[in-house]
Amino acid sequence: MNKKQIINLAVCISISIFCLSFRNTKQSIVSVSLVDIGQYINELQSNDPNEREKASKTIQEYHEQLIENLIKLVNVKLEDIPSLEAQKTEYGKYHAKELAIDLLGESRSVKAVPVLMENLEYRNPFDLYAGSNRSLGSQFPAARALAKIGMPSVEPALDRLRDYEKYKMESGICCWTLRAVLGNKLAQAHIQITIDETKDEKANKNLNDALNYIKTFTGKAG
Repeated sequence: MNKKQIINLAVCISISIFCLSFRNTKQSIVSVSLVDIGQYINELQSNDPNEREKASKTIQEYHEQLIENLIKLVNVKLEDIPSLEAQKTEYGKYHAKELAIDLLGESRSVKAVPVLMENLEYRNPFDLYAGSNRSLGSQFPAARALAKIGMPSVEPALDRLRDYEKYKMESGICCWTLRAVLGNKLAQAHIQITIDETKDEKANKNLNDALNYIKTFTGKAG
């Protein structure tokens, strides 16, 4: 890990502890204590190579635990939209899930892709701007997280596009993700290659629908 990655990890862990503290549940989702990793970051600068190696391994272990716990938090099932009376007590849960999704994107972890794909349509019901003309990425946190993870998100997105009719909303989000990762031209090229390699007639039709959808956009995915 380079210095920038270590700093990003420290920030991620700090924000994650803050995010997890929002959850209004009796059972904590964190299975282990995440200690202050500042001491381990300092030990990376030690003159003792064994101490440096031990600190590096410890940081990596906490990183893996962090990813696992964030995935658990994203998997928590929440009501679609809580009542107005419940907003003050429920907001933390929804905001925590959104923060967890964003942090998984920042982590660039391939392990996060499956859970993000399962939460493509999730958006914070307390988002005051939901339903506006903003981009799909700004409305759906899983889309922007997948875009940050990059190439590991491409094949799962293409798989979802094969069933475009069934997952129409999700397919639109997948199209946005492909554009965000690859750009318009490469996204279209990847879909076309997938069409050429796909023998299933229905899947081909769905992929063509997705391709035509992407062609309606210009510029970068916002």
